[in-house]
Amino acid sequence: METRVNDKTKPRIHAMRAARQGSPHRGRIPLTSLERLVDIWPQTGDIFYSLALNSEDENRIMIDLAWHTTVTLRCERCLESMSILLSIHSALEALETDAQPSDENQDLWLLDRGYIQIDQLLQEEILLNLPLIARHEPPCDIVTETLEPIHGRNPRNPGESNHPFQILADTAFRKT
Repeated sequence: METRVNDKTKPRIHAMRAARQGSPHRGRIPLTSLERLVDIWPQTGDIFYSLALNSEDENRIMIDLAWHTTVTLRCERCLESMSILLSIHSALEALETDAQPSDENQDLWLLDRGYIQIDQLLQEEILLNLPLIARHEPPCDIVTETLEPIHGRNPRNPGESNHPFQILADTAFRKT
């Protein structure tokens, strides 16, 4: 089943009904429609997802979620913009607010009157999977040029040392 979102509708799935049907839900949601993320930083593009629900019994619904998107962040080293591809697969247990989890180590998602709000679920997943510190790999050019002299190498002339004690070492052991 394909789910698409526009500004007027919020996608939601009745968890037990979808678990009984067993068919996966696939869709695309614009990142601009995820309000909590737009408040943090403006994004463009879409998040693509596949959501499958299954139920072993009436009280336990498992969510199998796979999604991917590209987000733009600011590198903490050079402050330049950078794109990060997030491609995640998650397994969650869906619970009503008064239910007890079947496994204390299982990640949980609280249902909203029996429904899964897809946009809210994806917002949480994105926030949980963003890097704590965004930075280019390999290290940014500006950082390499700035930090290399500190470590005793001249980035413009690798054979030449910029170590501050090198002059003392050269003069202290010279025999006159």
